[in-house]
Amino acid sequence: MQTLVTLLALSAPLAAQAGRPMRPAPAPLETVRYDAATGAITRGVTQQRTGSEVSEFPNLDMSGFVTVDSGGGNVTWINDGTKGAAGNASDLFSSFVIPYCSSELDPDLGGPGATLKLAFYEGFTRNSPTPSGTRIASFDITGLPGHSSDSSFFDGFTCYFLQVDLDPLLSFADGPIGYSWEFADLGTDGIYAGTFPFLANTSSCSSLVPDPQGQAPYRCCSVRPADAYAANGQLIAVFTFAPYCIPNSIAIDLREAADVAASATPFTGDGVNQDTLLAGAPVVGEPWSAQVTLGHGHGTGGLVRLIVRTASINGPTLISPFGGRPFEPLLSGPRLASLLTTHDGTVSAPLVAQVPASLSLVCAPFAAQATISGGGFVDLSTGLVGNLGTH
Repeated sequence: MQTLVTLLALSAPLAAQAGRPMRPAPAPLETVRYDAATGAITRGVTQQRTGSEVSEFPNLDMSGFVTVDSGGGNVTWINDGTKGAAGNASDLFSSFVIPYCSSELDPDLGGPGATLKLAFYEGFTRNSPTPSGTRIASFDITGLPGHSSDSSFFDGFTCYFLQVDLDPLLSFADGPIGYSWEFADLGTDGIYAGTFPFLANTSSCSSLVPDPQGQAPYRCCSVRPADAYAANGQLIAVFTFAPYCIPNSIAIDLREAADVAASATPFTGDGVNQDTLLAGAPVVGEPWSAQVTLGHGHGTGGLVRLIVRTASINGPTLISPFGGRPFEPLLSGPRLASLLTTHDGTVSAPLVAQVPASLSLVCAPFAAQATISGGGFVDLSTGLVGNLGTH
């Protein structure tokens, strides 16, 4: 009896999956950008992001086919594979590109547009009764460009490349991963989803998988297209579209911030400043600490303010209006940060700041210098110059 009840409960999504229709489709011609930080959607050619990215899961070798499952949130597919194709060590997830097609009426024409519900997993294991591993991110994106009319998978649709830019960056470890697609909306047929994925071949992926018939290994990101889960999170099907893996998976390209070594080098200018600024190299997404060792007398205590700008200069030697000692400014450019602490006449307390996990900061130059007050004097420290990195 329990088995019969279970089968009846799952009959609707299973009936839809039994068909899993496929159709050939032309490659998308237009790129859409979604800014995950602001929710802004931009149509047309997108500008290259500031900072360097590396593809660690290049799965955009599209097969020319699209597929669909029952809509309305009844079914979610999860593909699996191995992230780390480029050997990049940062593991800072910065963006992804995923092609989609939609039969939903375009927002510019008064419709709801396409809806994409996506998620990413570390340590995903195929065929698990419920989605396995750790979900590190999910995206519920609505109002995306759609079709010229309210339609269905069988009657007409329009396809796009969607680029999703992440800020802040997310930690996403290499190794076994999963990425999911929920068939969230509904086409005019009332059964199948109104927005659906492109399928990918496997020749663009880096891992070699043995041929099932014992022939030469071939390149493959995912040896099955998907595990299918019902709305209650239970596994309801595992399926393939072909005896091999062509086409075999939802097309996607996962990118992360490229490996860039951070640096911090002392900069003394003409050697006028006697208080010494010391700091480690700043890494995006991690705390950065600096400290000043006093070379001048500043009484038994006072304030230290650290200023971080974008560039350094070998400035003129000036006379401090407080105490009359010479000092040399070493900074220029827009201000990036300002930190305040105190000193005890010998050394400052640590100046600590959390560096934002932003791709725009990777490889960005910086220069830092501190102002020290106390004992009737105000002086400038030596400087630091360098660049922000991922390690």
